[in-house]
Amino acid sequence: MAAGERAPPANFVKSIPRALTPPEAAVVVVEENDPASLSFADWALVLRHRDATSANKAAADKVWKAITDKQQGGGTRLKIPVKVIAATPDVIDAAITDEAQATNIADLHIAMARPLAPLPAVGATIAIVGTLSDYRPQPFQFLMTRAELAEESLPVAGGACADPRPQMCTREHRPACGLHRDGSRKTYGNACGACSDPDVVSQAAGACP
Repeated sequence: MAAGERAPPANFVKSIPRALTPPEAAVVVVEENDPASLSFADWALVLRHRDATSANKAAADKVWKAITDKQQGGGTRLKIPVKVIAATPDVIDAAITDEAQATNIADLHIAMARPLAPLPAVGATIAIVGTLSDYRPQPFQFLMTRAELAEESLPVAGGACADPRPQMCTREHRPACGLHRDGSRKTYGNACGACSDPDVVSQAAGACP
């Protein structure tokens, strides 16, 4: 020790706060915040560690009640921005949290209210509207039902047209460029209209160049 320097207090090391473990952080975030005001990532953190301790179970119960109350018992649906990991006409597996999006791991399993046609492209960022009806702690995943694409995400749903083809489409004007089997292209009024044509194999948002 250099001359003039003072030795740290005897309890200096013990006074340094240690980093919280993820289960401890999950409890603290609920203790210090209104569960209803937490982000989707915070909700996932708390629910993921539900079975760690009795305190974690209590925190998870508070968060799930807040989610249920926010949806008014299923009468109100939530809008969630997600990254598409996989998609079929009836189901989308998506990533909500930054960690899940970075690693392409689905932490949201979405059951669509009606079949999608065309499908949202894998890797696309979309907004989904639906009901969080359940969750699985490990590996963590929210379960969403009665889901639909948010209106602003309808143009993002480019890609291959899914079978069975749509039989009826709305008249909303959101131009889509349909790619025909022979390689030609044609502009349709919207994506649904493009994929209702059996000669169209895929479509992209916007009029054909």
